[in-house]
Amino acid sequence: MQKKKDINKKLKKKYKGNLKIVKKFKKLQLNLERKKNKSDFTIKNNFNHKSVKKNVKILLKKIY
Repeated sequence: MQKKKDINKKLKKKYKGNLKIVKKFKKLQLNLERKKNKSDFTIKNNFNHKSVKKNVKILLKKIY
C-alpha cells in the first residue's frame, strides 16, 4: 500500500503543482481502506510485470 505522502507527491507532479485540482480529486475519491473493503477482488501491484501478470491470472481463475 502506498503512503499518503507518496500519493500526494505523485499527484502534485502529475498536475504540475496545481493544488486546487489535487484537492478536488482527493475529495471525490474514497478512502483506500474503504475501497478495499468494498471491492470483491484486489490485485497486489509491486510494479513488477511478472507478479502483476501472475496475480491477474489467479484473479481470472477465481472469476471463471
